[in-house]
Amino acid sequence: MATSARNGFMLLVMAMAATLSMASLVAGTLQYDFYSKTSCPKAEEAVRNATRDIISNNHTMGAAFMRLFFHDCFVRN
Repeated sequence: MATSARNGFMLLVMAMAATLSMASLVAGTLQYDFYSKTSCPKAEEAVRNATRDIISNNHTMGAAFMRLFFHDCFVRN
């Protein structure tokens, strides 16, 4: 019985260690101008221009974007 309890405890410790090590990988943060430092330096400008053009053509899209990102919680960190 003692060996079984010890094995169960070791399994629990290993599972907790694995969970904690993965949690640090997921805890990323958003940063301004991220893509300019990576492989696509014009990405933010392209998205900004496309969004501006879409909203210029259909003024209801501004509210739709706000709802998509905030009300519906589509984007998560």
